Amino acid sequence: VKVVARPYQANATTAVIITDVKRLGIFQEGLSKSKKLLLNVCQNEAVELPTKQKGLISETEFKTSLYSLCE
Repeated sequence: VKVVARPYQANATTAVIITDVKRLGIFQEGLSKSKKLLLNVCQNEAVELPTKQKGLISETEFKTSLYSLCE
């Protein structure tokens, strides 16, 4: 049995992977900016947060809140 390589398949897969990595990079950059913005708002505006203490929020709670906004 002879296996014939089909470069176009590999290229198509590679293109998809590169696109996904770029999207992930953009998404992570957006999350980073959103996190900074939300932290600024929380610290400066003393807004009501879903925690017992104003202005203090754990990393886990923050991620949960941020991810719920993204959905």
